[in-house]
Amino acid sequence: MRALLQWPGPAVLCAREGGERPYAAVGTFRDVTRQRAGQLALVAWEAHFRLLAENAGDLITRLTVAGICTYASPAARDLFSKDPEELLGDWRNSAAVHPDDLPAFAVSHQRLVEHAEPYTLGYRAPHREGRWIRVVTVSRPVTGPDGTVVEIQSATRDITARIEQE
Repeated sequence: MRALLQWPGPAVLCAREGGERPYAAVGTFRDVTRQRAGQLALVAWEAHFRLLAENAGDLITRLTVAGICTYASPAARDLFSKDPEELLGDWRNSAAVHPDDLPAFAVSHQRLVEHAEPYTLGYRAPHREGRWIRVVTVSRPVTGPDGTVVEIQSATRDITARIEQE
């Protein structure tokens, strides 16, 4: 990569004699080659993972420990016939899980938050067409530097056809 120089601003001094035109200028520049290379690498890294998440067959979600969905991948369209934005928001005691399956869902979520214990759970979820589909969700904790859970990342897959064949 060619060296990148950045001029930090109006730190230029001009040398003049009397009222004449300037005959010299002195300024400062800063080498930002490493900083720019780091920025470009981060953009490429983010694009790589965005490509994976947005093209996965499983629904990828991110939830806060309080149960607020902050991200849902485009697979929401295939799984539930819903736009990903429709899945954002509060999932606690919500219609995102069949009422009979909600207690198991809540216990698994609480265990994950309190003990950083990942879980795999099968349950029924509502489809836009008004029917319940069978899904399995694998949820994993994301922990902060002190070991506490700061986020939950999940992958959800439709297993309705498999359940119906059994």
